[in-house]
Amino acid sequence: MRVFQGSSLPVLSRRELLKMTVAGATVSAFGGGALAKTQVNWLGWQGYDSPLKTEDFLAKNDIELAATYLANNDEIVTKLAAQAPIDIVTPYMGYVPGLREAGLIQPIDASKVPNLPKVLPVFRDDSNLFVDGVHWSVPFTWGGGPMVYDPSAVQPTSWFDLEKPEYKGKIAMFDDAVGMMLTASIMVSGAEVASLVTPAQLEEIKKYCIKLKKEHARALFPSYGEGADAMVRGEVVMTLGGAEWLPAIVAEKKKLAYTYPKEGCFGFIDSYVIPKSAPNPDLAHKMANHMLTVPAQLDLTKNNYAVSTQEAMDALTGPAATMYPYKDMASFEKQCKFFPMAPSESDGKVASWPEWLAAWQEVLAA
Repeated sequence: MRVFQGSSLPVLSRRELLKMTVAGATVSAFGGGALAKTQVNWLGWQGYDSPLKTEDFLAKNDIELAATYLANNDEIVTKLAAQAPIDIVTPYMGYVPGLREAGLIQPIDASKVPNLPKVLPVFRDDSNLFVDGVHWSVPFTWGGGPMVYDPSAVQPTSWFDLEKPEYKGKIAMFDDAVGMMLTASIMVSGAEVASLVTPAQLEEIKKYCIKLKKEHARALFPSYGEGADAMVRGEVVMTLGGAEWLPAIVAEKKKLAYTYPKEGCFGFIDSYVIPKSAPNPDLAHKMANHMLTVPAQLDLTKNNYAVSTQEAMDALTGPAATMYPYKDMASFEKQCKFFPMAPSESDGKVASWPEWLAAWQEVLAA
């Protein structure tokens, strides 16, 4: 999902996406000349290509990997709608239904991904990715939005512990519309699905974020790393939202911890997805299958990403083995929900993603 590096929900409407699919022309930026090896074009988050280099996989399969890194998920929509010759994309799970309905991606041939059954069902069979018995992606990493806290100062169990007067001015918020507003929605909207709220519920989410920012937060930090640094200095003891890897990046300076508060959290799944127009679908399937080998999964941990197969979880050692709740995945599954996307266009009943963004701008300005 890489929610902290760009929008995780779409700006383009489903209708606009379909129009682009019909009108799109082939993008030449991914083209290449004749090579002894097959050039495979890959579009995804930086670090999600690194596992392909394990076990000489690329050389053994005569693949010349042409990797282009994302700045945000919307680039996937734009390039696929323009029929760019791309073999693999790595969208946040919430984008997959729209890409599927627009005819921009192809179903996964499970017979060509024999490692797919090794992925934990909570990820493999998520309703965004698995529809009517058909897999539309190969999940390989995941995460949630837990509360990060200083265990020497507080032992929180609820998101509402952020409001306790003794911690006034010691709360971190972040410039992350998705993370902050989805968490606030879980807390105060009353919506059955935190990402699908009425305009009135969105107004309550916005008001709560403004209240927390003005009355309880030390700052609204530009990045999660800067918030972690503030925790090292003792200026912050709890966060609204966060990431499982956050304590690890400051582990040498201060012991931090994370928890999934009793009200729940959002979660995300990132996958290898094969475009409908992929020039090399068989190699794309091989790449997706390799991502689920133990060496490839363990390579993800170099960048603090989570692994998705039980085999890989069992092979973890050192700090990586405890960075995510591998020993209690049932608890993660219970507490963290993989919410669908807010709609790109409002029907008057459910607030659209542009309305969410507008509300967040009001939070920033408050």
